[in-house]
Amino acid sequence: MPTLSRLQRSALIVVAFGIACTSAPGLERPAVVAEGEVQARGARLPYRVFGTGQDTVVMVAGGPAFSASYLDGLASQLGKQHAVIVYDARRRGRSRSTAADTASLSAALDLADLEAVRAHFGLSRFALVAHHYGAMVAASYVRAHPERVTRLVFVGPMMPRAAYNWDLANLVQDTAARARVAALYQSDLKDRPRDFCLATWGWSLAPAQELDPRVQARLGPGICDSPDSALLRRGLIKQQILTGMGNWDYRDSLGGVTQPLLVIQGDREPVLVHSAATWAFHADSGRLLLARGSPFFPWVTDPKRVCDGLQTFLAGRWPGTARRPDPTEVASVDDPDRQNQATRTASSP
Repeated sequence: MPTLSRLQRSALIVVAFGIACTSAPGLERPAVVAEGEVQARGARLPYRVFGTGQDTVVMVAGGPAFSASYLDGLASQLGKQHAVIVYDARRRGRSRSTAADTASLSAALDLADLEAVRAHFGLSRFALVAHHYGAMVAASYVRAHPERVTRLVFVGPMMPRAAYNWDLANLVQDTAARARVAALYQSDLKDRPRDFCLATWGWSLAPAQELDPRVQARLGPGICDSPDSALLRRGLIKQQILTGMGNWDYRDSLGGVTQPLLVIQGDREPVLVHSAATWAFHADSGRLLLARGSPFFPWVTDPKRVCDGLQTFLAGRWPGTARRPDPTEVASVDDPDRQNQATRTASSP
């Protein structure tokens, strides 16, 4: 069995065709083969390694305030063929800060920390699998270090452009669910950070929400796997990072990047399907794979399609259902006709 030191020396070598996922991610106990901390500037980032394959995959978590533990089930599945590294981002999860950690959180700082993870393991080349907000970090990383990245995956990525928030804000809301969560914010539950996180984390993805009870129950313990002090900072962390991004537009961030990009998106929310298609379309070699269910966590609602697609892609082949988006699928959110259609759709019964 390869040791951690061997993993630290390994380069990405694609071997064999990906095997099928035999169970839903999170239903089997993850097999951690190594764990420790990455020393980044002013911070210590805990990591876990799943699997002992010769090729290496680094996973970047989303939120942007989530503990990365919610990715462990998916990492365990990928670990059947690869060495998969999952780490907690700075001031999130169980990361630890030192006196030198004084900089404001930002996508740029998260980018620097990803490079610290790479340097810690001595990786010359590796694949990146990024979830939600992690897509911003991964897109910036592959532009800054194209020689390091072999293949790129975005799973349920955050919108590549801030203007998508306009469409999402105009969607019909579940008023009963909104009333329930508003009551929780006024209740004594907010004084118990972990219980409060478990009950409300699906709303932290606003202006969209994750209200599927299967997803909430499956991933809540991992997403909320943080000390109380970190859980109390979730809102501040999200605000600090997104405010720093301003009126973001990542549509051109992958232009000229030659690495293949696979975007995996759940089909439940059309606005976010359009968003995912835009990511894939603007990459020189990007394809979109639609899964059933959750737009944010499709590996829970459609585990076999997502895991098989990931294994196939990481083994060097496109999944059979992945396709290049058509230009008509990615009309700009500034297009008045598309805006009017979004408004009509959002106001329909």
